[in-house]
Amino acid sequence: MNDRIQQVLNQMATLEDELRDALHEQETQALCFPVYRIVKVRRADYIVLDRHQLGYLNLFEKIHCNYCGYASGLVAYVYEILARTEQYFCPIKHARRILGIHSRYRRFLDYGEAADYAARVEAFRVALGRMK
Repeated sequence: MNDRIQQVLNQMATLEDELRDALHEQETQALCFPVYRIVKVRRADYIVLDRHQLGYLNLFEKIHCNYCGYASGLVAYVYEILARTEQYFCPIKHARRILGIHSRYRRFLDYGEAADYAARVEAFRVALGRMK
């Protein structure tokens, strides 16, 4: 077997592991989000596999594009589930600056901001139930 095929097979094995983890996240979302009235994340909004339809790509490029589209979408999908979970349970910024924040993080309460904490956290939770 040539090295390129082995590399693709290894990437596919990695994807299988990521899929197993994502399915666990989806189960958590399916069970917990309705209980807490959090709108579920639609996987189809994040995982899009369409680049293989491009006629100018060769077979390996199509495989790689599908791998990247799936892996990137999967990470974004799980990230959004975690962002909604964090918004519900702990919408507080960290004490120090962090890299790689999600889209909801900037609206979180500042670290140490205790004024009206309970009411403001409840407002974050209610907003999760109104999402479309």
